[in-house]
Amino acid sequence: MKKSVKIILLPEASQVKLLIDTIDMYSNFCNRISKILYRIYTTQPINECNLQLVARSKKLHGEVHREFPCINFRLVPIAFRKVTKYYKYMDTPKKAYVFSGVLDCNSYLISIKYFPQNHDDTGILTIYTLSGPQMIFFRFNDVEGEELYKRFKKNVHRNYTLDYIDDKFYLSTIINDEIIPIYHSIRQDNFSNGKYYHK
Repeated sequence: MKKSVKIILLPEASQVKLLIDTIDMYSNFCNRISKILYRIYTTQPINECNLQLVARSKKLHGEVHREFPCINFRLVPIAFRKVTKYYKYMDTPKKAYVFSGVLDCNSYLISIKYFPQNHDDTGILTIYTLSGPQMIFFRFNDVEGEELYKRFKKNVHRNYTLDYIDDKFYLSTIINDEIIPIYHSIRQDNFSNGKYYHK
């Protein structure tokens, strides 16, 4: 069972514009990739294998990255995966997709430094922006219960989306409840022998 967890970021006044500029830069970056892919595939059906080859092209990466020298290098593959996903299932695109208002991140770009002990508590995370890492306070959007907080904390590697809606920054992620019991059932003492099994 999957659950969506939404976090509200509480940036300082000086960080608000920086976060907005980072989201805008990433959206423009995705749109640049989208225009390139649209130009390539306007006259021929999209082949998924060829699409992956184009997305991994050093020339294409270099061309796009030169226009966005401030983008964090970890955002580049995320952006390419995001854009190619929209083209993958179409025979021929009618127009280039346009992206806006969302920053896609993963656990390499967002790191939680202090995890809230309950829903009233405030946590601290670090997020990479145009000006490097920024430490920002956050809180949970809803009262989900202590068990959900524990699961969120233990699922270290995850993907996030950062949205700016109605003058607020929302950081969302998905937790897979089914992963937790399996994770805890691995016998640690068997790792030394190169083996592990589930209880």
